[in-house]
Amino acid sequence: MQLEQLRQKIARIERRNITFKPSNNGHKGVADRGWQSGCAAIDDVLPQGRLAYDALHDFSTFRSRDTPAMDHFVLALLQRFLQTKEAGEIIWCQSHLNMREHGHPYGPGLKALGLAPERLLFVSLRKEHDLAFAMEESLRSGAVAAVIGEGAPIGFTASRRLSIACQEMAIPCLFLNNTNTYEASAAATRWRIAPAIGPPNAADLDGPGMAAWSVSLLRARGGCAHPGNPPSTVFWNDATYSFDLVSTAGNRALADRAQTRPTVRSAYPAGRIGKAV
Repeated sequence: MQLEQLRQKIARIERRNITFKPSNNGHKGVADRGWQSGCAAIDDVLPQGRLAYDALHDFSTFRSRDTPAMDHFVLALLQRFLQTKEAGEIIWCQSHLNMREHGHPYGPGLKALGLAPERLLFVSLRKEHDLAFAMEESLRSGAVAAVIGEGAPIGFTASRRLSIACQEMAIPCLFLNNTNTYEASAAATRWRIAPAIGPPNAADLDGPGMAAWSVSLLRARGGCAHPGNPPSTVFWNDATYSFDLVSTAGNRALADRAQTRPTVRSAYPAGRIGKAV
């Protein structure tokens, strides 16, 4: 009884009205559901073969200049997500400085990807440290389908608060780290995204080819992901609206690139959190 009173007192101090009980937003079993990428190489290492709705998912790059590629991958993943969520908007939070540096998704490009631009609401914050607060308040509103935050890495305490809010509201939160620094995080999954050479586009053989990414799933709580697992090279299939695995056997350019690509050390050296080199 004393423990419950203490919890309620903390909730009042933080101006939160919570009961510390799992919430499913009125949908039975929603915490056990999620969405898939459509690529077995990724889905097979996720818990229950899917990304959980009620969890925080962390994405980052090895180089800050790869931020557009990471954003493109996450937007494609959102296209898969919206196939299972017909209602609700997506809140995209950015600091004002981050928006000037990297911009935000282009409306016609969203339509080409199959996303309705009117479902994305962009929030520009004057200060970087307000990012985690805006994300948490958006989650706790319960009026959105998903929340995205883009900027410098947030601390472990902030990531823990976001994870709890995701669990209570059964709403996913995707955080995009556009720097090459990493911190401890309570996220259920942690990803590293890098641009890759994709297969030729049949509609434009002289073009740069299909959008493709090197995807490393470093952690998936309850799944089979491990920092030592090799990355998967996937591309976005416009015909099936899903990710497909790129085969290097049928693409000489990809095979040559694989032979000359430098080895990248894990972002998590043994015993400590470190930078990717």
